[in-house]
Amino acid sequence: MVPLTALWLPILLAAVIVFVASAIMHMVLPYHKSDYQPLPDEDKLLAALRASFDFCSDALTKMDDSKLAETTEIFPGRQGSRAWASMILAGAWADHYAEAAMYLRLNAVLPPTAKK
Repeated sequence: MVPLTALWLPILLAAVIVFVASAIMHMVLPYHKSDYQPLPDEDKLLAALRASFDFCSDALTKMDDSKLAETTEIFPGRQGSRAWASMILAGAWADHYAEAAMYLRLNAVLPPTAKK
């Protein structure tokens, strides 16, 4: 019987061939073209999104650094400083923006902050 360590090259080549074949099937063939439909009411969605950003901007402009050391309830049953909550918020925003930018790029849409 052939040991598994001797089969690493055929296994690697098979994985590469399967990857390339599936990429060609997904990108070149028209099977998935109808998977991405335009939004039915994009203007309404964009207006709601802009309103949510305005709400967050207003809330954050009211925050000043004199209260960053105060303790507040961050999550249910968990206390933390306002500075800690601000760092969590900034990290979450970075994660969410990165995810949204990836989805936009996957759908051939340039993110709003990308250089043209």
